[in-house]
Amino acid sequence: MEYEEDELRQAGYVTEAGSSESLRAFLPDELHQRIERSNSRINIGDYQLSKLRVGGSDEFSRMNLKELLILVDTEVAAWVQETLSQSDRNQAVAIRWILRGLRPELAIRKMELRLQASETNQVIEQKGQD
Repeated sequence: MEYEEDELRQAGYVTEAGSSESLRAFLPDELHQRIERSNSRINIGDYQLSKLRVGGSDEFSRMNLKELLILVDTEVAAWVQETLSQSDRNQAVAIRWILRGLRPELAIRKMELRLQASETNQVIEQKGQD
């Protein structure tokens, strides 16, 4: 299902300033607390960051990249698109985490960790086939 900007605005997802601040109210308390703890750490480890999970799906999980870009700050969106230019899917995953409240640099790092793990698994699978 694709949402239009007017529908997102009427549902309270988009404020006049284009901020997603009000979207965090849609998160389960436990997830919100885990994100806040992650954001407050100066040096969060890769393991802790990679273990940050939604635990199912939320409102953002159902949105495509076009819809997510409406909700996120334009400068942040441009940075994510430049940094993760290889895939719209990767951009969408990072933007979802940003909209959930994770700091942008942590959301990108989280996506990069996911990509590294995927590449490592592919190498292991290839070696197993040799």
